[in-house]
Amino acid sequence: MTTSPSARPGEVVVGFDGSPNAADAVEWAAQEAVRQGTGLLVISSGYYPGMPSWVGVAGTPLPRSIELATEELANEGRTIALKFLPDDAVQTHVVTSGAAPALIDASSTASMVVVGHRGHGALASAVLGSVSTAVVQCAHCPVVVVQGSGHASALPLPVTVGVDGTPESEAALLFAAQRAARDEVPLRIVCAWLTLTQTGWEVANWSGDAIEEWAQALSGSARHAADDALAKVRERWPALDVQVRVVEASPPLALEDASRESRLVVVGSHGTSALGRLVLGSVSRTVLHHAACPVAVVRPHGRTPRMSPMLSPRERDRSPRLGDSAPR
Repeated sequence: MTTSPSARPGEVVVGFDGSPNAADAVEWAAQEAVRQGTGLLVISSGYYPGMPSWVGVAGTPLPRSIELATEELANEGRTIALKFLPDDAVQTHVVTSGAAPALIDASSTASMVVVGHRGHGALASAVLGSVSTAVVQCAHCPVVVVQGSGHASALPLPVTVGVDGTPESEAALLFAAQRAARDEVPLRIVCAWLTLTQTGWEVANWSGDAIEEWAQALSGSARHAADDALAKVRERWPALDVQVRVVEASPPLALEDASRESRLVVVGSHGTSALGRLVLGSVSRTVLHHAACPVAVVRPHGRTPRMSPMLSPRERDRSPRLGDSAPR
């Protein structure tokens, strides 16, 4: 067990709470550490809802039974990781506070943080739920949310990335392309857009000509974003097998559909352009809940996390609105 929550520079960090999803996350993280040639830090939390706020603070000891259970939990995660990594490559760390702050702290030096999609362990489902939401929003490195143990396929499944032309999606694109090139699998670029008739009451009073004009503008922007993404990948990885999909569909559904035939789906942390509000605004949150494969959320380098894990779910769940600059 480490004496500090900080990860060794460049290593992979994973949260483990004893649930099946968390076990899948540890296996995925350990294999990623092998591919990166780095170590793995397994973090487990002894916190449970209703725990007195003074427990573990200012020298107040954690009840020994909880301490032992948490150490045993962390060692269980370590045992899973040792199926893929040598003994000296796996560390464990036990915290008495919530799992999210420890994972976020460790992300400052980690190459990646991995969490399970939904925790149901004995220690209050310490991984995902509100924890995964906080980690995705506030981590300083890419975060991968693992759902299930992946697909069984005789063919190499692609890495899929959603793009919209923003800096957020460019960071996701480069992350996805690097992974695809490293693992010698195809890269699939997806750019989806909605017709205005699919976006709801905001355009209920628009004329048919305005709707058609705006739809053509969105379609053209989507094609331009996809072509620009392809050019960026070709410049750095000319031999990489790249597939491009520009689709008129709900972006979350387009990525969810692509996830059924992907090894990993990569999305940016937030889209902010006029197209991005339709394509990637809150898409990452939706994809995290419904994808059939692991999902990586990537923030642009140097971008400070925008939200605090202490915000309420209502505050964290605000969705971007359609911009006011559309033609009428």
